[in-house]
Amino acid sequence: MYKHHNPTIAQPYLDELLETFGSNWSDYSWGNNLAASIGYEYKEHKHIEVLLPNSLKDDLDNECFNDFSIQLEDASTGYREIVKSLDTVSQVITYVNSFLEVQI
Repeated sequence: MYKHHNPTIAQPYLDELLETFGSNWSDYSWGNNLAASIGYEYKEHKHIEVLLPNSLKDDLDNECFNDFSIQLEDASTGYREIVKSLDTVSQVITYVNSFLEVQI
């Protein structure tokens, strides 16, 4: 994990969510992203991603986020949209599982 993603905060979330969601999910973190993330291709070219907190406080001016963001991406078009912001891991698990039940 990249240092600026704040692995002290993000890594435990990443590990827990990857374990919960299973082996089809991957670490989607890139060096130039503001936050670490995990993702899953639920249909061809369609991805759901969970952007992880990189801070304990929300400070947009300093690119610090303390929530989880759910992003949908269509890799064939480059379209991306953050569709939900959540406060806890349990909310993320509930939201993602509900979303995937409808999609798959």
